[in-house]
Amino acid sequence: MTLDNLLAQQAGVISRAQALAAGCSSDTIDRRVKSRQWQPLYPGVYLADRRPGLSDGRGAEVRVRAALLWAGPGAHLSGRAAAWWYGMAGEPPPVVGVCVDPRRRLRRRPGAEVVRRELAAQDRQVHRGLAVTAPALTVLDAAVELGGGGSAFLHDVLRRSVLFAEVHAAHVRYAASPGAATAARLLRAAVERSAVEARHGLRVLLRRAGVSGWTDSVRVDGHAVDAAFPLARVAVLASGWAEPLDPRHVEATARRWTALVAQGWTIVHVTWRDLVDRPHAVLAEIARHVARGAAALGRVG
Repeated sequence: MTLDNLLAQQAGVISRAQALAAGCSSDTIDRRVKSRQWQPLYPGVYLADRRPGLSDGRGAEVRVRAALLWAGPGAHLSGRAAAWWYGMAGEPPPVVGVCVDPRRRLRRRPGAEVVRRELAAQDRQVHRGLAVTAPALTVLDAAVELGGGGSAFLHDVLRRSVLFAEVHAAHVRYAASPGAATAARLLRAAVERSAVEARHGLRVLLRRAGVSGWTDSVRVDGHAVDAAFPLARVAVLASGWAEPLDPRHVEATARRWTALVAQGWTIVHVTWRDLVDRPHAVLAEIARHVARGAAALGRVG
């Protein structure tokens, strides 16, 4: 590939090795660096394109590409930088994270943070021409990196684009890594937040549709019912977009279902995705079960 093609594809950023492979001599490279025609960004990485917005080396794409070229073959963009590259985050981070093999002796530089990690095959991707950690791991690392804003970021991405199960699986793969405890806390919070959101969404849907005959104050053997239709013995239970992580929560859910069935309740289970994507179908299903339950109990007609 020619030097001009490389520069066009890489936002004006080029490594010394790339320039040599494209036909530049070492003397030519050194002369251009000395004359400031090429601006050093990292050791062996230069900005050779002087277009406005790139010439100062602070353009987001310039910083991302430069850090990854400096990190060398096998490195992957990670964390907030990877999230920005995927389009998950609107703002580029001040420091670009690069994930490298733990045996590498690469030390951090201003503007670049080195993460040493042996990446599993499923956590390596190429997106828009750059090696990037896969979306699930990217989301988790970015949430940890964001600190106080990590929970809101994780919630937003999980609702829009990345499956919770995949993010949780990524967490399990790197459970001994730095930041894993924070990641676990964020995931637990996501589970609870998604469950609360699903219950709220169900009640909002019923109210807006003008559905009557239901209450959210019924408890069966101590277990709350998200929306109960007592006259029809129909219990509507909503689950969120994140699967429970604690086995005790799974067991509690099973006990709630068992108690409801034992006392003659018909259970209608709806998911957060159902409430978002097919609300009319949810309402129709609830109405069908309520009508059937009321008829069976002799409370209609």
